[in-house]
Amino acid sequence: MVVELVINTNLPELEDVSKEKLLRKGITFDPNEKLVLNRERCVNPVLIDNFFRFLRHGSDDVLKQKLNNNKSEGSKDLNCNILLNQMLYPNWKVRSDVISFCESELKSMKTEVNDKFGSESDPKPLVTERIDPYAVKDIISERESHYKDCNSLETWINNQKDIERIIQIRTSSILSEQCGNDRDYIQDFQNFIKTKN
Repeated sequence: MVVELVINTNLPELEDVSKEKLLRKGITFDPNEKLVLNRERCVNPVLIDNFFRFLRHGSDDVLKQKLNNNKSEGSKDLNCNILLNQMLYPNWKVRSDVISFCESELKSMKTEVNDKFGSESDPKPLVTERIDPYAVKDIISERESHYKDCNSLETWINNQKDIERIIQIRTSSILSEQCGNDRDYIQDFQNFIKTKN
């Protein structure tokens, strides 16, 4: 069974970025379409990396500029709340959902590989070498190949979590400076996720 995550890419912050052509050549998606992610996209995350770059530039990287542009248009608190609830938190949630999806796929991959080949630390498989002298080598090679994908995906997931944590701390600092430091913006985001699930 193929599991997919469908993401609505019709997000306001993507409009500005698509005009600036920040996507790498050859890797495109239509901001007015849906982006479909599956295990293959997680194992080879070039498209996801591009999508994240797109999202991060359209929200976190230009947050101070957007807050300054909105200051003259009305109440500071109202502008901050609109920006948080309509742009920033939905953007963070999409990125969190993608990372969680790939993490779920990683768990499934590990289970499948363990069921098929045993764990990574298991000794050589039991095969009669007289019948097929290359069987052991082939099985070990295949097992290592599958674990390589799992290890690579696990590294990517951990890196993305670290990046998100750093971005959220930096963005929270900007929000405290521009919108007031009487709120915990990261905790507000966790509450936002609970209301959207």
